[in-house]
Parts: sequence; structure tokens; C-alpha cells
Amino acid sequence: MSNEPIRWYFLAHLGYNMWGDPIADWEDVPSLKGGGARRVLQFDETLFFEVAEAFRRAGGDSIVLDIGEGLVYPEYPDLAPLGAYSPDALRDVLKRVRSMGLEVIPKLNFSTTHAEWMGCYRNKTSTEPYYRFCSDVIRTVCEIFEKPSLFHLGMDEEDGVCQKEKNLALWRNGDLWWHDFDYLAECVRSNGFRPWIWSDHMWKLWDELSEKAKGPKTDREGEFLSRMSKDVMQTNWYYRTFSPDDPHHPFLDSDERPFRVLDENGFDQIPGGSTWDLEDNLVEMVSYLTPRLSPDHLCGFMQTVWHPMSEDYREKQFQAVEAFSRAKKVYDQMANKPYQA
Repeated sequence: MSNEPIRWYFLAHLGYNMWGDPIADWEDVPSLKGGGARRVLQFDETLFFEVAEAFRRAGGDSIVLDIGEGLVYPEYPDLAPLGAYSPDALRDVLKRVRSMGLEVIPKLNFSTTHAEWMGCYRNKTSTEPYYRFCSDVIRTVCEIFEKPSLFHLGMDEEDGVCQKEKNLALWRNGDLWWHDFDYLAECVRSNGFRPWIWSDHMWKLWDELSEKAKGPKTDREGEFLSRMSKDVMQTNWYYRTFSPDDPHHPFLDSDERPFRVLDENGFDQIPGGSTWDLEDNLVEMVSYLTPRLSPDHLCGFMQTVWHPMSEDYREKQFQAVEAFSRAKKVYDQMANKPYQA
């Protein structure tokens, strides 16, 4: 990787039914910021093309498109909300984005915390119908996207703490999580793609929460390092400041540790930033991590906004692109500085 330029990614959402409960009315819950599962697709195609073009002009390389319920899956048409894209319609969208000079990478989130897009199949997690569903939708998406470099499987925040407000809490632990993750990764590999996931399954935070709740003693980080395949691209996400002096959320060793541990153990990674908590989070991330991570395994950076691609959030989308532009300029200025091993 050290002889190749890093790549810049922007995570955008076609589907947004990854939060809330399908049967609940979340319209009056401001904290969700548009995140409740809905029966009408929250995606503005015109805005998406504008954001993609702005990202390209700022020096971006790849759009990661979180598909969710935004596609009418041929085997499961009943899952589609009003406005979902047919396979051919989605191919047309991809063709236009590629004509801008951008790669488009698919994402489906298989974390049970973010799986409302699956409809009834979330409730069948780890059963034969669930495995068949996962294999089918991954294959369908791979056929539509025609083998880009990566396929993001999500898998973040699958824990009881993250589901405490759900009507049905459902999460996998230990060997079952690993069995299902390995199955999903193999589905991706068998279709010619490289698996990619969020890396927070390794966080020591989960060990601490389990101990606090008088649960079993766990070692998520050690388990992750011994069981995670090196061919899986990693994205550890962190959305706050990188300043240890911040009075509200100082940057701690526990915040830095996942980036460092992934690097020291030879995992390829694309650190993930966002404007969610701090507008210039990605700027600080690039400035802090670039000289500290080995160029052999630092494959890029990803920006996201965590809002639907809709007119209600037009300003938020472009704020994220502008913050990315500032982050890239910081990186370009640092490009010739030595790596601090």
C-alpha cells in the first residue's frame, strides 16, 4: 500500500431504515434526526448527484452507498418502501456517478442494531432463512455493482447498550457473532469482492460495559486480533476531537487505541470521520493519524454525515463535503512528512 496513493471515501445513504423500529412512529423524536424506519424512501437523487459531483471536485475518489431498503430485491420485493429503486434503476444511478470519475462501493449493514431494512429477517437472525436472505441480497448487490474493490458489511454497535430503546432487542455474542460474520464475509468473497467492516467489535468499551452489568468477562480486542482475517478492510470510527485538552470530550488513549492496535497488527484500515459531533473531526483525524499510522496499511479516510440524503439535510451534506475538502488539503500538506513509527 505504501507505494499507492490513499483513497478518499464519502458514505452516503440510499436507504435509511437502520435506526428505530418499523412499527413505531418516530416523527416526534428529535434525537433520531430523521433516523426512524419509514415506509417511504428518504433519498433525493438530484441532491445525491450534486453531492457526488462536489465531492469529486474536492478530490474525492469513492462513494460508499448504503443501500438498505433502497433497492427492490427481486427475491424479497415486499421489503421495499415506496420509492425504492429497481435493479436497473440503481444501475443507471451507478453509471452516472461513475461517469463523474468516482468509484461506487456497496454497503449493507448486517448489524442487528441497524437492520430494520431487513424487515422480518432481522427477527430471524442466525436461522437458515436469515442466512439464505443474506446470501441472496449480497449476490444481488454484487451483480448490480459489478465488482468494485470493496463491499462494506457494517456490523457496528451490535450490543444491548445500543438497543436499549428498541421494542425487540437482539444481538449476537461470542462464537455466534463470529460464525455469522465469517459467513457474511465469505458471501462477499465468493462474489469477487473484499469484505469491509466497522471495527468497533474490538473496542474495550464493550468489555467494561459487560463487567459493569455483571456479565461474563470478555476480551473483545484479543478475540478480534486472533479471529479477524487480514483480508477484511477495517474502519474504526471516531467522531469527536483529537485534542486531549478538550474540556468536554478529551481525546483519550482508549480513543486512539483501536487505530494503533489495528496498525501494529497489520490490518489495512480506512479511518472513519464525520460531522456528527464535530464539523472538522475529519480534519483533526487526518492531521493526527497520518503521521502515526504505517503507510503500508493506511488505505484512505472516509467522511460521512449520518443524515438522510434529502432536502431537509442539504446543508449538512455539503458541510460534510466542505470538511472533507479541508481534511484533504491538510493531508496534501503533510504528504512529504516522515511516518512516525
